[in-house]
Amino acid sequence: MAKKKSKQRSGKPAAPKQAKTATPDEPDTAAESTPNDEATSSTDTDTTAKGDVAEPKSDKSTSGSGAKKADKSRSGPKGRSGKNDSVFGQGSQKSRPGGKTRPGGKSGGKGKKKGRKTSAPKQPLPWGMITLVSGLVILVAGLIAVPFLFLPDIDPDEPIDGVIDYYVDEAPWVEESAHLEGKLDYELSPPAGGNHNSVWTTCNGKIYQTPVPNEHAVHSLEHGAIWFTYNPDAVTADQIKKLEAKVNGIDYTFMSPYPGQTSPIMLTTWGYQLELTSADDERISAFTGKYRLTSSREPGASCSGGTSITGDTPITAEGMER
Repeated sequence: MAKKKSKQRSGKPAAPKQAKTATPDEPDTAAESTPNDEATSSTDTDTTAKGDVAEPKSDKSTSGSGAKKADKSRSGPKGRSGKNDSVFGQGSQKSRPGGKTRPGGKSGGKGKKKGRKTSAPKQPLPWGMITLVSGLVILVAGLIAVPFLFLPDIDPDEPIDGVIDYYVDEAPWVEESAHLEGKLDYELSPPAGGNHNSVWTTCNGKIYQTPVPNEHAVHSLEHGAIWFTYNPDAVTADQIKKLEAKVNGIDYTFMSPYPGQTSPIMLTTWGYQLELTSADDERISAFTGKYRLTSSREPGASCSGGTSITGDTPITAEGMER
């Protein structure tokens, strides 16, 4: 009995004991006893256990069957391993990707749901705007391409009979292209180049019924236009209509009467000129196809805009450089 109690109390300090009723002849040794004294002396332990003074109730749990139950619950690899296995087992289930409980627990799942964004409904494409913009692009591209579509299939190296090439003649005014204001003098009538007004004559297939100022017309030649002129005293109305059909609506061409010119009909561009007697002459198409645009001193310059003024006096447009 003493051995069992010593084993139990060696792991846990003994509860404080109430002091025995001491007699004058007997010292109070029980009150001063310690766990070590009880472990080393079995006689003292038996005396304490069988004494007249009762121990606290807490000591009862450490004796008899209560001690065995305490031993079973407190010690032994079976009890501990069972408890720990249950705890570790739960932890292992949490860490297993295939377990019922996914990593992150419920909070992780809720977090994912909250993090999801509800996609907004798709807006229909603005087909009306797309169609409008596409149409404008096609229109602009068409306006740019139209002048080139009407170019006849002419060999540029094939010479045209009767064409005067002023580059070959080394005419000095061919290389002159300053923008000057006021009335200017020209060697040729009509002129085929030289200094000119800063504003061009509108030359997008326009037909003028009266003469136009030379200064503006020469600027149009600089842009690559073909100037159709005729002597109203030398051609018939039928011939004039045929000429108009070759000009009307054709970009980089324009037509006007030119009283006093030496030939009934003349085609003029920058640096080149062709004299004709009939509007049925096939060389008209050849000349137009070969020199329209290609003779330009300012490639890409427009024939739209400009001025539609007629007469022999140019307009003044200070600071307007074209």
